[in-house]
Amino acid sequence: MQCLIAEKDYIYAVLGHLVGDLHLSTLRSAIIVANFMGTLNLLALLGGFLADAKLGRYMTVAIVGNNPSS
Repeated sequence: MQCLIAEKDYIYAVLGHLVGDLHLSTLRSAIIVANFMGTLNLLALLGGFLADAKLGRYMTVAIVGNNPSS
């Protein structure tokens, strides 16, 4: 639930920045945000496919578990 709230906050913040600070139209700003969010979703699918099909369970855990930012 918190992830959904954070995602909506992000969308509204970026839309506000694009419209207010960069003076883009609301339509253009919505298109930019929609394209960005769609790209993120597709990259998540690609990452999931690579983790499942190519790397395997243990290699994926080793790579992700070795990430210092997590």
